[in-house]
Parts: sequence; C-alpha cells; structure tokens
Amino acid sequence: MSALFGLLGFLAMFVGIILLIVNAVRKKQLKVPLIVLISGFVSFIIGVAIASPTTSTSSNDSTQSSSSVATTSTPDPVKPTEDDAKKKTEEEAKAKAASEEQAMADAEAKKKADEEAKKRAEEEVKYKNINYAAVAIPAIAEGVVIKDETIQFVVANYKLFPAGPEADVKAALAKVDNKIKYGLMEKNITPYINKMVASTGRVLNVEEAPSEGVGTGTVSLVHMIDDSYNSYRMFIMKSTGDIIKGDNVRIVGVPISTESFSNISGGTTKSIFLLGSHINKIQ
Repeated sequence: MSALFGLLGFLAMFVGIILLIVNAVRKKQLKVPLIVLISGFVSFIIGVAIASPTTSTSSNDSTQSSSSVATTSTPDPVKPTEDDAKKKTEEEAKAKAASEEQAMADAEAKKKADEEAKKRAEEEVKYKNINYAAVAIPAIAEGVVIKDETIQFVVANYKLFPAGPEADVKAALAKVDNKIKYGLMEKNITPYINKMVASTGRVLNVEEAPSEGVGTGTVSLVHMIDDSYNSYRMFIMKSTGDIIKGDNVRIVGVPISTESFSNISGGTTKSIFLLGSHINKIQ
C-alpha cells in the first residue's frame, strides 16, 4: 500500500511539472499544475513515510531471526561438573595403577624365567661330564655302572672332575681320605663310592681319545699297579700329558666299582675302577 502511494505521488509530481512547463510556455494559468504538483509531492512523501517503518521492522525482524537461528545452532558447550572431573581422575589413577602392576608382574616373570634359565644352564654344566662318563665307562669296563651316590658326589664337586687349574687340583687333593686303602675297597667298595681316594704306582697302559667337547676335549684310560701289585684302572676326562707306559704316577679319583678281567698271563686280574679327578707324574 505504501509503495502505491509513493508511485502515484511520483507520477502526479511528474505530470504536474509537465503541465506547469506547458502552461508556462502557453502563458496559461499555473494554478492547476501547481495543485497537481503539490498533491503528488504530498502523496509521495506519505508513501515514503509509510514504507520506512515497515522496512526497518522487517530488517529488525530478519536480524532477530538470524540471531535466534545463530543462537539455536551454536549452543554453549556443557561444562564438566566436579563429579565428572573426580571420576575422570579416579579412572586415570586406576589405569596407571593397573599399568604399573602389570609392569611389575612382567618384570617378576622375566626375572623368574632368567633365574630358571640360569639354573638349568648351571645344572647342564654340572651334569655334563658325569652324564658322559655314565655312558662311556660301561662301554670300556664290562659290568661297571656309576651309582647315584657317586653321581651326586661328582655333581657337587663338578669342577674337580676333571681338576683343571692348580686351585682345583689342590681342592681335589684336600678331599682325599688317606685312610681308604685298596684292601678296604676290594672287600666292600660301597661305603667309598662318594669319597675321594689316591694311590701311587707304575703305569701299565695308557690310552687317549677325543671326547667331543666333554671335559678338556680328551679322555684317558690309565691302568696302574701300586707297589703291592694292586690294580687300578681310572677313566679321566682330560689328557695325561707326557705320561707314558712305565712312568710312576699319582692318581686321584672317586671309586666306582670293582672289576675283573683276563690278564696276559692267562689269569684274572681284579681291579678298582675310578672316575678320575687328577693324574700327575712322580719321581
């Protein structure tokens, strides 16, 4: 409606101006064109006055609507409450405690596994030589078997079978029970199969062979008789060095069993069989 008033007013003004010019040229009365011009001007002003509040109101409504939409589409974020913060802290603390507990359990399990592996490795070292001897000796001495008492004695003193460094040789000699003589062992060897004994005499025969990584890499079998012609045979897991047949030697070892075998004279020789710890040449 305001636009129509404005348009009619504008047209009336235009017509009034044209009539005013025409009448002025023709020198006619100017009253009517002035009335038309003034009426059009008034109508135009009224139309503009009516339109302005509507436009402003519409603009305001649009702005308010946009603001409302903007407010609706971007709500304020929900702020965490004190309980939420406390719950989050507790959950983080529980997670950290669980992680630390798991780490401790893993470390303990690894430590235990390492200790068990170390123990197995030590046991393998301790039993390596005696296990080899337990197989090799029955193959060279018929009927001779290493008993459990001897095995446990050798395992407990595994560094002395064979004795390598000078310190081990001294330790082996320190364990020798000099009261144990041939006659006692020949009568009943069982009480002595976990004791260290020693004897001296002359070498009747000595043999060596590679041991495939056992002991010092060489095994030796020595046959010796003492001054009373008592016979000893000793299996030792190291080389005898420069000892040969006819040399005088000292042997140190643990008695395993008695044995009998045919000699070159056609008779039978009874002998004490030892698992050797050490042998050395004497004058």
